[in-house]
Amino acid sequence: MPPEGSNLAPLRGDVDIQRLLRMCPPAHTIKGAFIAPNALAIASDWPGVEPTLRAPPRGGKYLTFSDYPFSDHLLLSDLAARAKYPGIPTCEAHRLLTRSTMDIFSNTTLGKIALSFVSGPTSLLMKYEEVFNRMLSGPVLRVKAAGDSGVELNYTGYFGTREAIFGVVEGAIIACHRDPTVTVSSKGDGRYVANASWAE
Repeated sequence: MPPEGSNLAPLRGDVDIQRLLRMCPPAHTIKGAFIAPNALAIASDWPGVEPTLRAPPRGGKYLTFSDYPFSDHLLLSDLAARAKYPGIPTCEAHRLLTRSTMDIFSNTTLGKIALSFVSGPTSLLMKYEEVFNRMLSGPVLRVKAAGDSGVELNYTGYFGTREAIFGVVEGAIIACHRDPTVTVSSKGDGRYVANASWAE
């Protein structure tokens, strides 16, 4: 698939969440810190959603550093994206939803420590590699600098949405008060390459 690029122009099309759910390995997990906001976004629908999850949290509350199925995260992300951004293509809704990922992490104790010394988009996205690999089990991320104002991100074993890659990377760069340009290429079988750059 050719890379799709964005300089913040809206993404088109809809996410095939059922295909991703079928592809996601059961052993892949993510920390509760990243599921909880999406569960909260659909709180009014929780009684109907809970029976569809592989491992619903006890008492309906996700614990920040406990592991939960990544497939449950995918499903809740899709529902939250549709609820928060109705009336727009779900590709763009997923992207907008995940722009806040670094903000979510920064509000945890570990996040406050880990992000306290970042000095710009490159160091923040380098730190994102560590965050990603600590918070998810199964997928792996490697990040390397690409010149003075860019990075390349290589994902393996990743069965989340391509739009989430756009959202997280753009959100990190925007948080550093830069204008991002991001391309994401699917290499098949859970492998993606993202190239991000920004104007200084």
